[in-house]
Amino acid sequence: MKKLFALLLFLSLALVLAGCSQTPEVKNDQPDGSAAAADVKNYQYQVLEDGTAEITGYTGSATELTVPKELDGHRVTVIGDKAFANNQLLTGVTIPDGVTRIGNNVFYWDRQLSSVVIPGSVTEIGGFAFYCCTSLSRITLPDSVTTIGEAAFSGCSSLTEIVIPGSITAIEKETFQGCSALTSVTIPDSVTAVGDAAFWECTALPGITIPDSVTTLGNSVFFGCKSLADVTLSKNILSIGRDLFFGCGSLTAVTIPDGVASIGEQAFYNCAALTEVVIPDSVAAIGPEAFAFCSSLTAVAVPAGVTVIEDKTFYECAALTDVSLPDGVESIGYEAFNKCAALTGLRMPAGLVTVGQGAFGGCKSLTEVVFSDGMKTIGDNAFGGCSSLTAVTLPASITKIGNRAFSGCDGLTATVAEGSYAETSCKYNKIPYVYSE
Repeated sequence: MKKLFALLLFLSLALVLAGCSQTPEVKNDQPDGSAAAADVKNYQYQVLEDGTAEITGYTGSATELTVPKELDGHRVTVIGDKAFANNQLLTGVTIPDGVTRIGNNVFYWDRQLSSVVIPGSVTEIGGFAFYCCTSLSRITLPDSVTTIGEAAFSGCSSLTEIVIPGSITAIEKETFQGCSALTSVTIPDSVTAVGDAAFWECTALPGITIPDSVTTLGNSVFFGCKSLADVTLSKNILSIGRDLFFGCGSLTAVTIPDGVASIGEQAFYNCAALTEVVIPDSVAAIGPEAFAFCSSLTAVAVPAGVTVIEDKTFYECAALTDVSLPDGVESIGYEAFNKCAALTGLRMPAGLVTVGQGAFGGCKSLTEVVFSDGMKTIGDNAFGGCSSLTAVTLPASITKIGNRAFSGCDGLTATVAEGSYAETSCKYNKIPYVYSE
């Protein structure tokens, strides 16, 4: 019995080794564009209502593949969803003329795929179609393409250049997310919208022009584009989205177009090289942390329509020396100017009512603060650590001064109204004071 088992095992191994020693012949190109009989077996497909074929799967072992024009006499018009997904053998693919749609996730995670030829018959490229094709270094999109789905080229970390055809009207969200080798992007004036995170962490991209045809620019579009130094924005956008330039550490200057009504939360967060930003009068709202950690920003003029300086808007803008706030500002939020260590003087707005917790904490170069009548609340630690602050004017309208509001301001003398709440607070906190005239 043992001898019989050994013999059967030997014969099985011999058959396997014989099979591995032969290189199968893969024929993809036929004179008439159809697949050879043997090659047909490598494709799964379904026949559509019009009698054409949609490829739904591929089991072959080719590295350079020319997709057949026909399968069993049915003209191929669609590469279906996930048809070639997770294929770690393919290095190049030629799609035949006649195909009109490349579906969703078609080449998803094909990490060896370095080149794809797309014919002029294709009108649609589905979502995630080339997701994480990390070896894809070049691709030409024909003018026939009118739709590119979301995240279509996300994670194509070897892609260096992309020219978006003039037939495209929208760049969907995350389309080129994580294309870390991308150095050149051409956007035509047919495009009207750029979706969220479209160029997220395209870390090699040095510059980009958003044409004036674009009216909608999503959130986080250039998040983490750390090489981005030159940006021209469309004159027709209406808002600067949340996280739009988050972490764009090479960006030195930005002109925000007239007509923009709002600047979103963390829009320029940690743009450490940003020295200049022009905010137009049309802006009525600036989000929390919009310019936080812009450590090279030296001056900013907040437009007249802004009534609230949100939490941490200019947090740790260490080089900021010149700030202009309009009289319409009613509230300065939590840590709004905290650790703006170079800020020496600031005229408080005439309409200011509230200064939040830690709003000017650590502004160690600030020397004088004058509040106008109508001011009511100064939050905890609002001026804590302002070691150069020597003078503050506190009007009779103030009804609350928070804990340790002026802690560490050892050389401070306050000017107060006799019998006011401010006088009582100074007595309690042992802050020297004089009466206003």
